[in-house]
Amino acid sequence: MKHFLLILFLCLITKISAQTDTLKINQFIEGTFVKIDSNAPLAILIQGSGPTDRNGNGSGLKSDHSKMLYEALNNKGINTFTYDKRTVKMLRDQNLNDTILFDDFVNDQIEIIQHFKDKGYTNIHLIGHSQGSLVAILAAQKEIVASIISLSGTSRTADEIIIEQIEKQMPQLLDQVKDNFKRLQNNSKLVGMDNPIILSIFAKQNQKFIVNYMKYDPSLEIEKLNDLPILVVNGDRDLQVPVSDAEDLHKSAKNSELLIIEDMNHVLKIVSGQQVNMKSYNDPEHPVSQKLIDDIEKFIKLHANSN
Repeated sequence: MKHFLLILFLCLITKISAQTDTLKINQFIEGTFVKIDSNAPLAILIQGSGPTDRNGNGSGLKSDHSKMLYEALNNKGINTFTYDKRTVKMLRDQNLNDTILFDDFVNDQIEIIQHFKDKGYTNIHLIGHSQGSLVAILAAQKEIVASIISLSGTSRTADEIIIEQIEKQMPQLLDQVKDNFKRLQNNSKLVGMDNPIILSIFAKQNQKFIVNYMKYDPSLEIEKLNDLPILVVNGDRDLQVPVSDAEDLHKSAKNSELLIIEDMNHVLKIVSGQQVNMKSYNDPEHPVSQKLIDDIEKFIKLHANSN
């Protein structure tokens, strides 16, 4: 009984010692920093596409997958920082305009890394989910980090992904969509803009962002990271990013491990079928994969002194 009480007491001390702060990095970036120990690894979580907040939520959906992941890592003794994408604040302030570029996301991440390095943190690991995987890859080309974990990251360019979706769902628009991507690159007038689907893809406020975003090929960019340790993760029930993307990233990387988690979906949760899969996108009670948590912990601690 005495041993049990001692273990319980030590667990309580560990929880109390965790310090949670709200950090403002720049005028657009604010996030949650959970400090367990200044000597412990620091994992920075980078969100996916759309105006996604620090907990992994956006577009009217609440899965809390990022919140669950960083809390689980905290319980494993890992410091974390997770932040709202700049588009969250811009939307809140009604200040979202057509000047935003994909490079802004990368520069935000670089600034975050620099902030923590200035505070004495050198054991920094980037966890990029979906679009955030490419952000992590590009940021790591500019700032030295200990490792990268790519979660459901695509291996293809933005235009390739959209073209593939159009080919499957609306093949009658395929030629116009392909043509418009070429026209965007050449700064030429777009065609078919009276069609609502084409307009939604190539709306004026999206054009600069698309041109900037699609110049990056994740498979080529990850190759530039040389010997940086990378964990490439995907679930075999991911409806948005197929396992083949993870396999391609793994092949292109020079120092990577590939982890395909059975029954895990795009929001990092274990699901049993299509209905549960879709429901989990808006279910903050549905936990993220325990295998994902355990494998990320092992990878981070294995490469804690890589840099």
